[in-house]
Amino acid sequence: MRIASLPYKVLNGTKPAVWVHTTTANGYTLYTYDEETGVLLHYSTSTGGQASPVIGQDEASNTANTTLVTTTIVAQRVITLPWAHDPPPDAAESIRSLQYSGTVTTFKPGSPAIGIPASLSLSRTASGSGWQKFSGQSTLGGGNGIPPTSSPTELLAGPSTLGWR
Repeated sequence: MRIASLPYKVLNGTKPAVWVHTTTANGYTLYTYDEETGVLLHYSTSTGGQASPVIGQDEASNTANTTLVTTTIVAQRVITLPWAHDPPPDAAESIRSLQYSGTVTTFKPGSPAIGIPASLSLSRTASGSGWQKFSGQSTLGGGNGIPPTSSPTELLAGPSTLGWR
């Protein structure tokens, strides 16, 4: 892991930023935070996956897959949530696990859209007055010849999150 205080280029200038870079045998993650506000300015990751199955007779390789993610903040606004100071709904206490499944659609100009299966499985691991913590697994892939890639995931929910109410 490397942590550095370096400038981050934003539009026509730079911001003082903290860079947190972790490298593992399977890839890397990079988080870049605004040094003054703590806002996440940039996130990127590269995760190595399993080899692709050889499907065609003339296919010469079953090269391992790599999942790349890049997220960069381009604008920011403050949203005042009217329920931010309300107590959680009564039903929130009964939530023990959450299961989501769907599709992430990727687009490449000039090519058809590709739907990639995605799922999230979470169990509540802690809670307090007005907040809940969930831990579990997120999985991407597993269709269209793309082997699934799973990673541990944590989620914190409370009255200031958009989905609380």
